[in-house]
Order: sequence, then C-alpha cells, then structure tokens
Amino acid sequence: MRILLAALVAGCATAPDLPPPQRLAGCWASYDSGASVMRWAAPDPSHPNSLRGQKTDRRAGEAGISYFALDPDGAGFIFCELDDEQGATARCFEVAQGRQGSLEGGRAFIDQAGARLRLSIVGDGPERVLFAGRRSPC
Repeated sequence: MRILLAALVAGCATAPDLPPPQRLAGCWASYDSGASVMRWAAPDPSHPNSLRGQKTDRRAGEAGISYFALDPDGAGFIFCELDDEQGATARCFEVAQGRQGSLEGGRAFIDQAGARLRLSIVGDGPERVLFAGRRSPC
C-alpha cells in the first residue's frame, strides 16, 4: 500500500519549467513537409539569457530564412520576429509563462518537453506555429 501511495504522489510531482532561454538554446530540426532547422545561441556570452534564432526552411529546392530574438523583459521574456539578421524588429510578443495573463496582442508559447520543441504565437488571430521539431546535433 505504501509503495502504491508513493508512486501516486511521485506521479503528481512536476519539475519546475526551465526558463525560456534554456528551453530554446541549441539546435532543432523538423522533417515534416520539407526540412526546417532552427538554431538558437547567445550572441554575447555576457548575456546568456538573450538568444538569437535562425530558422532555415528547405522546401522544393528553395531555402527561406527567418530570424528571431528572445530577450529578458522585466520579470519575463519577450520574443521577437525579426525582419533581418541585423535585428530590425518586425513584431514582438510577451512569452507566456504559467497560466497568467491575457492573450490580447498575442503571446509566444515555447513548449519544450525532452527532445521536442513547439514554438507558436497565440491570441493574435488563429494560432501560428512557427516551428515544431526535435533536438538535433546540427
């Protein structure tokens, strides 16, 4: 009986979520309908919580590149879609953390579990999935 109770309690315990930079850092790949590779790294080692991302899509022989930024903002993080590699900002969204806050104006969701990553924008019209893939050695 004690073993069963301990197993039930352990099954309910959840590890705290990693901060967004730790969830994103590294290389990710998706091979659904073409190939996409997303790389995230800190542009400056003295600011490890700021990351820059680059997604390369290869479909039907064409390559498209998208750029992103993740930066601390107050007690949270801000996720930006960039116009170019130099960092011209197209649009930024607060990163959703926990279940608090409104979706008005859109929120970025960084869902990482084990070797899987799903990055989406919600609340700014229909959900836009920016990337869904697995950890990759790149």
